[in-house]
Amino acid sequence: MLRSAANIRRPFLSLPVEMLTEVFNELLASTQYEDSHSGWSLARFWDPPFRDSAILFPASQTCRRLRNILVSRPEWWQHITTSNAAALSSLVSRSGQLPVDVVVEDSPGDTSTLRALYASISPRMRGLHFCQVGYLRMKSFKPLLELVHPELEALTCCGTNPDDVVWQRRRVVLSQDHFPRLRQLVMEGVMFRVLSPLPSLTHLVLSHITLPGLHTRIALLLASCPNLESLVLSFATNLTPDALVALVRACPRLKTLEVDNTQASDAVAREFVRQARARGTL
Repeated sequence: MLRSAANIRRPFLSLPVEMLTEVFNELLASTQYEDSHSGWSLARFWDPPFRDSAILFPASQTCRRLRNILVSRPEWWQHITTSNAAALSSLVSRSGQLPVDVVVEDSPGDTSTLRALYASISPRMRGLHFCQVGYLRMKSFKPLLELVHPELEALTCCGTNPDDVVWQRRRVVLSQDHFPRLRQLVMEGVMFRVLSPLPSLTHLVLSHITLPGLHTRIALLLASCPNLESLVLSFATNLTPDALVALVRACPRLKTLEVDNTQASDAVAREFVRQARARGTL
């Protein structure tokens, strides 16, 4: 009681709840997730920046008044990172039953806490992002991806090891049965297989992908995504200009095409513009 009385005399803590709420809103809005080791950013051109709820955690441990304000707003706790394993359970519980976005870092900490919580939050996951995850760590996460994620709209798998032989044994398997509402997919530096069409997919990023028979495999993937609107191909140096033109023609609703570090030529750009005009998407 004495501590509470002393705290309330501090200028910041004496602010009205409405003003403190605005402060925390601005604090959360100022965050953008970056991997703590590499600086790799989660931001993508179709998404607002990822908000990291962990920034609010220290304030919630300051005093009872701030804690009560913070835990009363489950919408502030919808963005969860696994970098702080000790706080993970608290972050999950504070989000109530709201949809959550989860960032999984390849940190040296134990993954058992996440695995224990995963089954309970997978039904309400809106976004799942594996950031800079090495192939050994991905082995422990693969069973999690075999669970059904009925609300998942965004999936990121960003690997760190370019060894194709290793990733052949650790490849990520995608199925509409597991991700029925998937709209945004980022595959960066990992091997993957698509087992069924992904008709909900509208945005796709493929970067540092060195699949055998790359053109054929990407063509099969695009054929399973009839509603694709945005396509990013990065560091796919073995895709020829003819192959890129064929991929553009395979996407009847394509509105945005971004290619870098490929063999893209003027012919690819002209074909994209021609197709977009013919489809009325430009």
